[in-house]
Amino acid sequence: MSALHIEQRGDVTHLRFEGSLTIAEVTPLRQELLSALAAPPCVGQSVDLNLASVTEADSAGVQLLTSTALWLQQQQRASTVSAPAACVDLVARAVGAADDQQCCGFQRRNETGVTP
Repeated sequence: MSALHIEQRGDVTHLRFEGSLTIAEVTPLRQELLSALAAPPCVGQSVDLNLASVTEADSAGVQLLTSTALWLQQQQRASTVSAPAACVDLVARAVGAADDQQCCGFQRRNETGVTP
């Protein structure tokens, strides 16, 4: 089971995933995620993604995140990721979708807000 939490703070949309990001959850999450990002008040805002509470991930979850980051780039919207869970980072690195600077197309951000 997974959950997506969305919070607006200033001109940034904060997304927090909880639970699994696996093939079983990707389809409903994709619709919820893209609908939220394409609707007011999220339209045009920068996005910060928090993956600290993800408990399980597979390549389908990484693909969802990567395609979301690409969609945001096409919309010319800044996107960052803070605290990716080890399971997400491991799968993303295994498929070549993460390094020390980014994870699934989202630029990494540490607790102080500064990218490494």
